Amino acid sequence: MRMASVSWFIVFILITLPLGVFAQQWHSQIVLESKTGYATNSYLNDYLSEWEPSLSAPYWMVAPRIHVSRYFGQNAFSVDIGGYFQPYLKSDYSSWSGGFGRADFNRRLNRIFYTGIQGGFNRYYYSYSRTQAWVEPYVRWNISDDMEARLHWNNSYRSYGELQTDTSSNHYQRLALHYQWWPSFKWKIETGFYGNLDQVGGGEKALSGYFGTTYWIRNDLNVQVRGGFERYGFKTTSKRSVGPRCDVLMGCSVNNRVFISNQDDIYRLELDGQYLLNPRWTFNVSTALMRWENNRRRAPKDATDVAFSFGVTYSIVPDWGGREEIQVPTIEKTKKQTTLFKIKYRGDAKLYLTGDFNNWNRPGIPLIKGPNELYRTTLKLNDGVYEYKIMKVEGGDSEWLKLDDATAMVKDGFGGMNGRLVIE
Repeated sequence: MRMASVSWFIVFILITLPLGVFAQQWHSQIVLESKTGYATNSYLNDYLSEWEPSLSAPYWMVAPRIHVSRYFGQNAFSVDIGGYFQPYLKSDYSSWSGGFGRADFNRRLNRIFYTGIQGGFNRYYYSYSRTQAWVEPYVRWNISDDMEARLHWNNSYRSYGELQTDTSSNHYQRLALHYQWWPSFKWKIETGFYGNLDQVGGGEKALSGYFGTTYWIRNDLNVQVRGGFERYGFKTTSKRSVGPRCDVLMGCSVNNRVFISNQDDIYRLELDGQYLLNPRWTFNVSTALMRWENNRRRAPKDATDVAFSFGVTYSIVPDWGGREEIQVPTIEKTKKQTTLFKIKYRGDAKLYLTGDFNNWNRPGIPLIKGPNELYRTTLKLNDGVYEYKIMKVEGGDSEWLKLDDATAMVKDGFGGMNGRLVIE
């Protein structure tokens, strides 16, 4: 199982990397994330997700990464490679360090269906090492401009080394279903479920689900609430002779062996906030609460863990690559004096809308990215004709985005073109 998972990922990289190298449209971004905080269990760390309740201490973290993506025809390819370093602010604790990588290739089959495959790896060190690799085919269904569903089949491998005990490894297969819906411009709702496909009749089982909602207070400020549930089941055997009987807690004994069913339940609640300070800097704050419960007699008692962190993300975009794919903007009058502006854009830049309606103030009104590469914002406009431009900001560099030739446009008087909106 171990070699199969690793081999699939290597084949995936060898096939898709040449496609990315020779693609006509590609974009790059360098991101540096840094934050400080306090956690009572490193399982609440999005990078590590490692169960370590003994690591209850304040910490500082830095994680640089490089993102490269390419678009060619109906295909899209992306690669992320990064590092991770987290020292604890207590002298008697070791530091976490390591690296990670991820690749994704998808193809648009038609207007509503995409298919793709993604894979990745990570390796982290503490007082031991952990290596994880996975490959994951998926299908995405764009139900509408405001709704999408994705089905993933995950094959993952995880191993531990340099422990006091023998090196251990595990292989998992999971099926996952994700759903995302934008009921309005300011709200996003998402939910998902995971199920472990390994050893359906026994052995280790896993079932988990999550539900989250994001609300944009302003175009540059949002908050997210997310809740989740995880259940893990294990079957172990005991040679104690208790006779042929069944017990609610201990299970059923057969031939002097007791088959014991163990179960761990994890409940999580998270609250996150994000504020776009400017095109390069984003401020993040996060809090999390986790409850662990189990039914084992000799296991540690149920426990509650918490985490809090705040930090910044800094991003720059090197002057590499070519032109993005952008489609004709659309407008939709939702109610009196309120217009929904939407544009489909395949690229990695941040987009801002400026024009007559905001006195051409720059960079302008941030466009929020939704499903299906659709960017949007709401405008309070009276009936009339308005001119506009879309500013593309990558890192600290900005330029006007070239609109599709089918867009209604007029000359701007400086050798360029303005988009033209008619509200009636």
